[in-house]
Amino acid sequence: MVTSITAIGIFQIPTLVRVTRGSANAIWAREFVLAARASGQGAASASPSSTLLPNILSVLIVQATIQFALAILAEAALSSYLGLGTQPPQPSWGRMTERCARR
Repeated sequence: MVTSITAIGIFQIPTLVRVTRGSANAIWAREFVLAARASGQGAASASPSSTLLPNILSVLIVQATIQFALAILAEAALSSYLGLGTQPPQPSWGRMTERCARR
């Protein structure tokens, strides 16, 4: 179970990183960041906690929710069709999703 969770997590990291980088680049080009840099603040003082994170948090929450749902489906596929995920006596959200789909 730990191996399948690790594999699914590592597989989904590039998508989350790509979305985070794209959102961060869009924020860095906005006027309020340019104004902060022009007023004498360096790139470090106008970065993550004060300007960047609050502005991309909504995008990250939505992306994390979508990736979580895809991870559940991937676990269901691994355990049900390939036999590589959790085994039948052990509960898993993927197996519960599969049972609901059969009904």
